[in-house]
Amino acid sequence: MIEQIDIINLSHYDLGFTDYPDVCAALQRDYIDRALALCRSNRRKGPGARFCWTVESNAALADWWAGAQRKKKIEFVHAVRSGWIEVCALPFNKSAILNGPQWKTMARWLPEDLWRMVRPRVIMQNDVNGMQRAGVMALMDRGAEFLWMSINLDLGRSPLPQPGAFWWKMPDGRRIFVWISISYPAGYFFFEP
Repeated sequence: MIEQIDIINLSHYDLGFTDYPDVCAALQRDYIDRALALCRSNRRKGPGARFCWTVESNAALADWWAGAQRKKKIEFVHAVRSGWIEVCALPFNKSAILNGPQWKTMARWLPEDLWRMVRPRVIMQNDVNGMQRAGVMALMDRGAEFLWMSINLDLGRSPLPQPGAFWWKMPDGRRIFVWISISYPAGYFFFEP
């Protein structure tokens, strides 16, 4: 039984749609710095009032990590381990046409030491409809426990009501908990008339 639904704060990573790729990459690096600053300023607040944030794209994190100073890297890992920042397991939203070698690349986008430090547990497929079992299994092999789908109703429909949840059984017998969320732009309308 689902007892609580959280509204998750993230910045959608959509290279080429929201702006030019280099502009989007710069914005994403800045978002991580801003999220750290908010974590720092809210660290004394209780769990219900503390700022929390989700890094949807670990490609954005890999880009930020490559240029970050050691002190910022330590602060970031501390924020993740404290539960203030969550890092998702995919480098970006992907289409349904990846082959085996491409999935291996996707599952190992982050540097291995960084992956071990942040331990992504959530696969987020946001805005692109569908998800391949091969990809889910490759990321489950790396420790992923949850799949978060935010199906874009402009491109298709959800096979189940949104929001909703189910357990998805893989061919090897493992199961992953799937949350079918509403699409990312819908959150705007919760707070704006």
